[in-house]
Amino acid sequence: MALLTLPASPNWYISHTVGFNKSGLLVFAARHDVFIYDASTFPIAHKGVYCGHREKVTCVTLPPTAGDPNQILCCSGSEDGKVFIWDVNSYELLFETEAHSKVTALTWSASNHMLIVFGDDKGEVTCWNFCDNRIASFKGEKSPVLTTEFSNLEEFTLAVGYKSGVVILYDIRDGSLIHRLRGHDDEVHSIAWCPIPGENFKPQKTYKDLDRPEEENETNVNETERSNDFGEEGHLLASASKDRTIRIWSTVKGRQLASMRLPKTGGPPGDSGRGKLWAAIVWSYSDPHNIVSSSFGGDLLLWDLAATGQQKWQPFSATDKRQQHNRIIFNLRLGFTDNNLMATTSMDRQLIIWDVKKRRPVHCQPTLGGYVYCARTSPIDPGRIALGVGDNMIRVWNLNNSNNPFDVVTLWQGIRSKVTA
Repeated sequence: MALLTLPASPNWYISHTVGFNKSGLLVFAARHDVFIYDASTFPIAHKGVYCGHREKVTCVTLPPTAGDPNQILCCSGSEDGKVFIWDVNSYELLFETEAHSKVTALTWSASNHMLIVFGDDKGEVTCWNFCDNRIASFKGEKSPVLTTEFSNLEEFTLAVGYKSGVVILYDIRDGSLIHRLRGHDDEVHSIAWCPIPGENFKPQKTYKDLDRPEEENETNVNETERSNDFGEEGHLLASASKDRTIRIWSTVKGRQLASMRLPKTGGPPGDSGRGKLWAAIVWSYSDPHNIVSSSFGGDLLLWDLAATGQQKWQPFSATDKRQQHNRIIFNLRLGFTDNNLMATTSMDRQLIIWDVKKRRPVHCQPTLGGYVYCARTSPIDPGRIALGVGDNMIRVWNLNNSNNPFDVVTLWQGIRSKVTA
């Protein structure tokens, strides 16, 4: 029988606790450790745990491009300001540096494999070339950094989202400010770059030639086609905020091009996490018109920028309600071949892998939010085991399910403290 593991729960209220690359390697931060999984097979396979940090791990990232398969790198930062680069296979610490404060965001350059940028809760942004240990810092806003993302097309352009609601575009060569994007009224939780160049994403209006109604005008046909060509000038940026909006920005003009408001849906009645929101987004690589976002109550929405109706989104769903989130979602990360899979983490303590095109889950990984204080097998059904956990919940794990080896039912009603027996 294969080894089955229930890991610790990914950390909450942080935008960069999950890393996912095109080979299927998946890492996530839980407490002061980093868990490593192979998500190229299902169920996902547990590969190990990196235990090099002494304080809570606040962010983790993987290189966007494949390097030496014999030395797969991972970068992680923690509350004590430590930033480590380590080998996923051997767990060997290769490089390290230290921020001036708590590390809150971390991103790897899409074009320079040796360059990493991290932000802290004092608003300072640091560029670290770990190969020769060169460091440069700059500060454009006196507010905690919540998210950072390198442009996948423009080598030196970095987008930074702040708790104040401002998004700033920097040129990392000298730390100069390219644009200060204002529009959000609250914390910017997530930002995403469009995978293709150009900024002309809106479909052209169609018309009918009244002089030749019997003939179909060739121009009309071309205009009604859904084109993935956004032009050559500029690069679109999307940002999601606690103010319940997703905004699309022009990086050429430095202004807003579109705004979408998250619907107030999702979550069971009485859910304490229903009114809360952590807005996470990713830009689809399979269709540049599509953006995936989290919403209230654990909803996942697929937005269509080319849609002309009032409702521009479609929900993700699952046939088994236990295999979708029911509390707020903190992280969305694309990975595997062609970035067609997406990993999500939530307050409901589930890690779920989704097929973005089908809007369906392909694997649901339960996690534990505390120590396991007791474990008992059923005397009637030895294939079921009950776990008493320190997060005030009981897990009943059904090991008899050959289709889903992680068939776990969570019991929480009426439990007010850790379960010890």
